[in-house]
Amino acid sequence: MTVSASVELVWQLAARESAASRFNEIQPEHFLCALLKFAEISADDLRRIAAGSNAVSELTADLREVGAELQRISIQSTNTRRSLRAQLGDGGYGYDGGTLHRSTESREAFDRAVELAEREGSSELRAIHLLRAVLATPTKAIRTVLGDVQMVAAAHAGGPTPLIDRLGLDLAADAQGAHESEASRPAECVALMHLLATGRKHIAVISDDPWRVRRCLVSAACHCPGLVSGRTQGY
Repeated sequence: MTVSASVELVWQLAARESAASRFNEIQPEHFLCALLKFAEISADDLRRIAAGSNAVSELTADLREVGAELQRISIQSTNTRRSLRAQLGDGGYGYDGGTLHRSTESREAFDRAVELAEREGSSELRAIHLLRAVLATPTKAIRTVLGDVQMVAAAHAGGPTPLIDRLGLDLAADAQGAHESEASRPAECVALMHLLATGRKHIAVISDDPWRVRRCLVSAACHCPGLVSGRTQGY
């Protein structure tokens, strides 16, 4: 199985976390901190990191995937990372350069991540697989910081629609709270509502428009009082 550019980057960040906290091996906590840091990288920084390579689009997709997963299981990256560092403490090892290797627990987490990737039919190990694997069997420090959130992550790891989960966007959820005046496509909204009225709860919207246009379209369909019937309210 190949290793994605996102995992390679997370591995580098985890090694820095380990060195900074003075551990002689890269622990699962360091990988989780690195994954949280990865989710915060801006698009501009990502382009600088991947300058001269063709990995920008791959890294961007993986970053969005990890960010969406953290949002789904209600993990705030910055605060969680700081709390985890404090919980893990100082390893007391005087790092003086050289290669830092993964601990036994981290190697086991990677083995679980490979299993998750294989389960969803992927030939590439991505950052999302590592995130789910670390959360599925948390260390004491991770459990202390996150509580039972790992149970949620483990239960939903490797869903039946990996490509949609990775590349799709839940427009209806994304539109919650938006105002209908943002959209100006009444004909399309009526067509959407007719589809919703048939009882379809999942509709794929394919368009060349930017995400904002599609989001506004669904927002208008969900919020327009003249179109939404009692049957379709809340879809």
